[in-house]
Amino acid sequence: MFLWFKRLRIKTQLAALSILVLVIICLLTVYSYTKFAHVLEEKNLQANQNLVGQIQKSQEEMYKLFEKMIFNLSYSSSVQSFLLLDDPVKRMESAQNVNNLMKSVINLNEGIEDMVVAGVNGEQLAFSGNLSTIQHARSTVDSLILYSKPNASELMACPDGNVSCMLLTAPVFSLNSSTPFHNHIGFVGLLVQVKTLSGIEEKLYHQKDVILLITDRNGRLIASNNPQFEDTQPILEIVKLHEEQSSDTLILKGHHYLIHREDIPFIAGQLIHITSLDVLHQELRDIGNYEIIILSISVLILSVMLGYIRNNIVRPLRNLMQFMQEIKRDTDAMKRRIDLEGYAEISVVANHFNGMLSKIQMLTDEIVRMNSRMYEIELERQNAQFNFLKSQINPHFLYNTMETIKGLAVMRGVFEIRDIVKSMGQMLRYAVKGDDVIPLFKEIDIVQSYLHIQQFRFQDKIVSELHLDKNTMNYPIPKMLLQPIVENAIYHGLEPKIGKGLLKICSRIIDSVLFLTVEDDGVGMTTDKLAELMKILTAKEPVQSEGERGVGLINVHRRIQLIYGAPYGLVVQSQERVGTTMTITLPIGDSDNV
Repeated sequence: MFLWFKRLRIKTQLAALSILVLVIICLLTVYSYTKFAHVLEEKNLQANQNLVGQIQKSQEEMYKLFEKMIFNLSYSSSVQSFLLLDDPVKRMESAQNVNNLMKSVINLNEGIEDMVVAGVNGEQLAFSGNLSTIQHARSTVDSLILYSKPNASELMACPDGNVSCMLLTAPVFSLNSSTPFHNHIGFVGLLVQVKTLSGIEEKLYHQKDVILLITDRNGRLIASNNPQFEDTQPILEIVKLHEEQSSDTLILKGHHYLIHREDIPFIAGQLIHITSLDVLHQELRDIGNYEIIILSISVLILSVMLGYIRNNIVRPLRNLMQFMQEIKRDTDAMKRRIDLEGYAEISVVANHFNGMLSKIQMLTDEIVRMNSRMYEIELERQNAQFNFLKSQINPHFLYNTMETIKGLAVMRGVFEIRDIVKSMGQMLRYAVKGDDVIPLFKEIDIVQSYLHIQQFRFQDKIVSELHLDKNTMNYPIPKMLLQPIVENAIYHGLEPKIGKGLLKICSRIIDSVLFLTVEDDGVGMTTDKLAELMKILTAKEPVQSEGERGVGLINVHRRIQLIYGAPYGLVVQSQERVGTTMTITLPIGDSDNV
């Protein structure tokens, strides 16, 4: 199926892909709508829970504040004296102190309508002087003894009759050491406005889609954040019929409501949270309308983009295919380059394709150069083999002749000739026999044999010094690498010099590179001759030297570069009438890497 689709024309593929994209967009729209609806419901629920939690926290804080007031009043010295003293005069003084204490509490705390203190023996005191508050409080005294915390009464009218109140009462126990400890001696009551105790302030919690109701233990309404809500009483009646359910959904007068209830322990009432589902559904409908608008705009944009992309892709691809066919028919077309106008990717393809053609052309030229170079190397190798075969024509004849000369020298007592012939024989064997790669110390031995021969010729005119790092002596190098350099230094540097000359041979390793240096203090070279020699050494193609001086050096330099590569070779430094320094650089490695 997929292979069949790949064989279709690109226009057909684009149309099919566009339909697929539209289907995906529709599915995503439906999914996003469902997701948004779920998130909206979750956020609504979370907001309602936060609102209920905030109100409950406010109620608890208010209750704790009144509890602390009752506790401080109950166990103040004035109230204890008022309830325990038998002397009427002293009790009157204590009553005055208690009245002043009540006054200060009522003046500092808004919402407290009255405060009462009453004893078990009939003594009683109300700040407002309203005896009905004391009588209402006494009716709950028997049940208060079992509780140490304030208990809320049923809903009752405040003294002025304009607002509703609830009475918070708590027992008082004796703190006097002369009476039985924790003996019940009376009670204290606070008459508090319901709106203060409920924790609901209309200006803070007034919302059209959220209704908050607080009821007492009998289901009567205590407070509401929206007194104008017309469905309050019908909802309370329905809630009272379904007390066992903590949440419910109902339809009332064509409106949908979600009702949730929370208990308020300290007043034995309930906090009823009513959410209008109509508002929530309207928000979901708005989201749905927005989704339809976005879908329509997406379809329009996709159609425009499809037409543009179709024209922007097909034409450049057709041009590219035609150009590739021309290259296939005629290889000379590879020298041409294509320029495609279109989207960014096709321009990148054109640039990379042109770059590929350039690289193919460059590699073709490089292959031609490499073939030429390999051909030259092969010719040099064949010439070397030919020269080697010529040198092997009659080596035993040469050895035997030199042994004869050495024997005659011994018989005639000419030991100098014997030593010269011995050293020469060692050099001859070293040159024509053995491996092509040898340790450095063997090359040094041959150089010393050569210097021994030259010593007989120049006597004390040439002084040689060896400064060799012992860590370099076993390093493998190509055979006959140093001897031509030393020979060049003697014949072209020290021999023309008037007076004694010094020849130094040094070896050292620096940064994984072996440096072999041959230094003389001979006549040196002029600037022009040095420049000509360095030009020959650094030339990429072989250059024939005009003089004899450069032949040995050039051969050594080319051998090193053929074996190790261009970074290594021979470097010559010279100054006229000062001397010449020739340095060979080789990479550090073992004989297997050479």
